[in-house]
Amino acid sequence: MKRFILLLISLVLIVGCSAKPTENNEIVEEVKEEVIEEIAEEVVEDTVDYSFKVLSPKGAPALAILPLLEKNADNVTTVDGGELLQAALVNPSPEYDVIIAPSNLGAMLASNDKTTYKMLAIVTWGNLYIVAESEDSLNGGSIALFGEGTVPGLVFEETMKNISLEKTYFNSVADAQGALLSGKFDSAMLAEPLATATINKAKENGKELKIVADLQENWEDLYDNDGYPQAALFVIQEKYDENPKLYNKLIEDLDDFIDKIDDDEDELVTLVDKYGVDILGIPNGNIAKITFDRMNIDIEYADENKEELITFLKLFNIDDLSNILIAK
Repeated sequence: MKRFILLLISLVLIVGCSAKPTENNEIVEEVKEEVIEEIAEEVVEDTVDYSFKVLSPKGAPALAILPLLEKNADNVTTVDGGELLQAALVNPSPEYDVIIAPSNLGAMLASNDKTTYKMLAIVTWGNLYIVAESEDSLNGGSIALFGEGTVPGLVFEETMKNISLEKTYFNSVADAQGALLSGKFDSAMLAEPLATATINKAKENGKELKIVADLQENWEDLYDNDGYPQAALFVIQEKYDENPKLYNKLIEDLDDFIDKIDDDEDELVTLVDKYGVDILGIPNGNIAKITFDRMNIDIEYADENKEELITFLKLFNIDDLSNILIAK
């Protein structure tokens, strides 16, 4: 919009200051064309209609698409677990325009030509924490884990490899939570916002728990990267090529929304309570407010974070991004 105003001022000055207007006809016409083009772009941006069908996991990634729920909740589907996400990514007749999924899952499928979806943006940068009564539990204690061989398990093994713990992997984060609350384990690796919900639940039962390790900080210490690209936004290359401005505007709007609720926590609480745990997978707005910063939601273009992606995807033996990222 600022550029449009500058162009308009230039047009007025050229016409108004010319002693012989005909001498500037060509310049005037060029500026007029730029002004018209700029106005058209502004109209597209201001009236953009997201008719995208969207699939996302519940939890932190679902918060990133709250603007899409607000625009058309019927077009947004949220799910638990990775099986439905993988099925959607490999569907030969794609049902969704946008899929948010673990970055390693989409990257692995794309690198093996198993999907037509490519990575456009990174959505979350890690939300894994160790919860226990005290830091002493990290000295040889027992720990309940989840996600063996997937992002949570591999990030744990990479960032805690120098700490000796008695490890037990469970089928889900909920099972790891239950193992900790039962008192059978000294600690558990949990994802926010479940980590904070677990601390609150334990307190109700007279048990004091706290976060004793931040795996994102451990990752930064190892690789000097501010977190790791845990969840990403995938779109079909052909559809992106048909309307790149629309998809780029989506990324811009999602990023603006995250910045907005970072400053306006009351809106976050209102929206989370509006859509509830069944859609978002988050107990309530207050939990979302308390844990928002620790969910590390930050929408960034994937092609602007190649180094971070390569470092992370090496855990999954992926070191070539050429068939993974959206070609812009």
